[in-house]
Parts: sequence; C-alpha cells; structure tokens
Amino acid sequence: MLSLHSEILLLSLGSAVLYFLPTLGLKFKHASKQFFFIGTGALVGLCGFDLLPELFEMGGASSVLTVVAIWLAYCIFHLFHVGHHHHHHAAGCSHSKVLASGKIPLLFSLSMISHSFADGMLLAISNELSVSLSKTIFLALLIHKAYEAVTVSSIALSQSRNRSSFLAFSGLYLVSFPLGAFFLTAVR
Repeated sequence: MLSLHSEILLLSLGSAVLYFLPTLGLKFKHASKQFFFIGTGALVGLCGFDLLPELFEMGGASSVLTVVAIWLAYCIFHLFHVGHHHHHHAAGCSHSKVLASGKIPLLFSLSMISHSFADGMLLAISNELSVSLSKTIFLALLIHKAYEAVTVSSIALSQSRNRSSFLAFSGLYLVSFPLGAFFLTAVR
C-alpha cells in the first residue's frame, strides 16, 4: 500500500506527463477520444462493481441513494451547460469573441481546476476511511486522471491561441490536484 504522499506524487506526475502528450502532435490530440471511452468504461465498471457495493456496506441504501441523486444533479447541470454553450456558439454571442481572443473560457478553466482540487480532496479523505476504499479511490483516480489530463489538454490547446494562456491554465490545473489533497490534510 502506498502512502498518501506517494499516491499524490504518482497521480500528479502521471497527469502532467499525459497532459502534455497532445502538445506533441495531432496524433496524440486525436487519441483523447479513445482515452475518454476507455476511461469512462473502466470507471463505470469500477463504480458499479466496487465503489457502490462498498458504499452500501459502509452506509446502507441511503448512502447509495444520496450519491446517485448527486450524480443525477451533476448530469443534469452538465447537459444544461453543454446545451447552453452550443446555443451561444450558434447564435454568435460574445462568448464566441472570448474564444476568438485566444483565451481559455473562464467557466471551463474554473470548473476543471475546482474538479481537480476536489479529486485531491477525495483522495485524502478516502485514506482516512478504510484501506479497501482508499485503494479503490486511488485506482479510480488513476484511471480518471489519465484520460482527463489528455482530454482537458486537447480542449485547452484548441481554445488557446497563445502559449502564455495555455501554460497559465496548465499550471493551475496541474497543481490543483495536490493542493486539494494537501488542503484537506491540513484542515483535518
């Protein structure tokens, strides 16, 4: 079993390496779709056959229902955001001017940075709950961060027309995961 610091280091370094793969060429950038599908399938299997049964064992049906309700709310929000984003692109609104300016959209940046921060917090808190849950969360994050890093990088590259904008976002995104884990361990 790895220590929390080793897990943070492994996940952070792995994310950084995979994050910069799309910068090496178009072939790697197009591979993000395959990473997304493989990673999503692996996560669904891990959740269905490992996390949810363990959650049920630890907290009963109400815990599982709470997680499912939060997941559904997240899905509805995400679908609304995607539909709203598509509508504004089609209408040629000022959001399109932000994209044309070469800056990565603020909502995308903030959501990915806060998502990665929350991933770090999840890793830290799982280490305090149970050994088996901690291993499962680590494995889930290993899979998740692998395809997330490539996908987020591909999106950031396509939205950013200048190097400084891409590098600033990259730094904030990549440091947010370990900061989330260290933040939670510091406040506990």
